Amino acid sequence: VGLGETPPQWAPGQLTLVLDACGTPLVATATLPADPLGAELPAVSVAAPPGGPAADPSAIAEVADAPEDVAKGGRPDTGRIDAAVKREKNGDETDDEFKLRVDTTWARGPNETRLELEADYERDGDEPWDREATGRLGRIHQFTPGWFSMYEGFMERNQLRVQSTDEDYLLLQASAGGGYRWQWDKRASLRAALLWNYFYFNLLDLDASATLDAPSVFLSGHWAITPRLNAVATVRVYHWPDGDTGTEVDSDIAYDFTKHLGFGLRWRYTRDGATLDRDDEEKTEMFLRYRF
Repeated sequence: VGLGETPPQWAPGQLTLVLDACGTPLVATATLPADPLGAELPAVSVAAPPGGPAADPSAIAEVADAPEDVAKGGRPDTGRIDAAVKREKNGDETDDEFKLRVDTTWARGPNETRLELEADYERDGDEPWDREATGRLGRIHQFTPGWFSMYEGFMERNQLRVQSTDEDYLLLQASAGGGYRWQWDKRASLRAALLWNYFYFNLLDLDASATLDAPSVFLSGHWAITPRLNAVATVRVYHWPDGDTGTEVDSDIAYDFTKHLGFGLRWRYTRDGATLDRDDEEKTEMFLRYRF
């Protein structure tokens, strides 16, 4: 909000200012006291000028919130790093597994942007067994009261065994759609959406690629059980062109020791999902968490 092009107008006992709120002209009128000494602050009223567009309360609210968003800059509103390590000894061989996950969220007005990065490294004896790297970038625009639009991009990089040879591959996924959000005070929420997905697959060394598109149902829920104990879950159900159904479930429950440190339990289930690394898998793991 700033001063418009019209200069301030002063009259005995009254001051009139023409403001500009995101392109909407507003007239602010202040009634001045006859004796300013010891008087209360003057009353101010805001209205659209005669013949001008009406003031949009939602636009004014967004302008009022703008300084707070500007002060945040590029700093995420929430961020966490999860790490899990496993060592298993089979005879003379030792199997190691290391997982690292970074999850950050930026909330600016009606928009929410989320970035997830994950690395998974497994070694069977002296041979690397899995070197997966994934990334997911999503953006949600919230309407009133609960409708929202959703856009996501996903990347998976790993190795696929082709005729006894490990070949590097790249899987890309783009998703778009919309849905509805239910909010129960500040403790629990649920999002449900219908998405359309486009997939691109490339065997990098063999220069072979393929594309595919399919619809899906997206569910995401959050429940603050206590101030320190939180549970989240994401479910994706795909309907593939051949008529099969793919399911991906990723859930965890975490307890915060302090403001920054905590631990949790993660459960993942995949059956014919949108991944080449684990077609059918069920895995439970414990992790340590650092919040920033």
